[in-house]
Amino acid sequence: MTDRNELIDAVKYGLMSIEEGEAAAKEAGLDPLETMPAGERYDPRNRTYWTLAEVLTWIHFRNFDAVREFGEAWRNDRMIFVGSDSVLSDGRNIAYEYTRLGPASLIDLGANGVQIDASFDALKGEVGAGNIEITGRPDNGGDRVRIETFRWADLSHFGDVDGGIFVRTANSKGRITGGGFDDVLVKANGLIAAFPAGDAVRPTKAIQAKRGRKPKPIKEQCSAFLNQLFEEHGDFDPGYDEWNCQARAEEKIKEQYDLRDSTARVYVRDYMKVRNSEN
Repeated sequence: MTDRNELIDAVKYGLMSIEEGEAAAKEAGLDPLETMPAGERYDPRNRTYWTLAEVLTWIHFRNFDAVREFGEAWRNDRMIFVGSDSVLSDGRNIAYEYTRLGPASLIDLGANGVQIDASFDALKGEVGAGNIEITGRPDNGGDRVRIETFRWADLSHFGDVDGGIFVRTANSKGRITGGGFDDVLVKANGLIAAFPAGDAVRPTKAIQAKRGRKPKPIKEQCSAFLNQLFEEHGDFDPGYDEWNCQARAEEKIKEQYDLRDSTARVYVRDYMKVRNSEN
């Protein structure tokens, strides 16, 4: 078996492990099955504007390689195997989905060591001083506009579950109270001048998805996701059906991580104990 697509299918349907498939591809002189994009196209220094995921990564690590691996082009061309329990209509099991890594989310950044809140606050400080140009698309529609400096005092970061980071006006509890912007882009030269490379340290491991089966949900991942939910919705509100009690948080992490009811209940219970002790 020397055809790359056949090797991908063999891994996908569990006839080979990822390691066996990669070894067979190497022996046949084929490109790796899981791609690792390289070249000038992915170099953030070749782009005038960066996304918020890239910006927060730069502020924390000050390293172009780290920024590259959170860039949309790199992640869209990074093909990986992700564990799956799907069964086709003909009865075949799908051991792995072969899919794009996809847009970076706040959870991705946090899992790779980016201090999101501190980096965002640092960005707001420089924007407030008029040192960085940022544009975005108003969430109520319309063309891309420059986000005025004064707006940033009230803007907070939020993230989509499936990737992407946007900014909205929020109250002191982190609940969205007004409009904001999607598809935010930051002018890179001003950002790099405000946060020059130097003190920040590159992660010890390359920023990339884990190969192999999707790792089992861990408590730390659930806590990061719950933090994101509370930033978006604020504290539980009896009048808000979508977010009116602890059971709603259990439902959301159960859906996100495919948890059992009992596991979700324990994770949320322990998270709430810590949250309540800090408030």
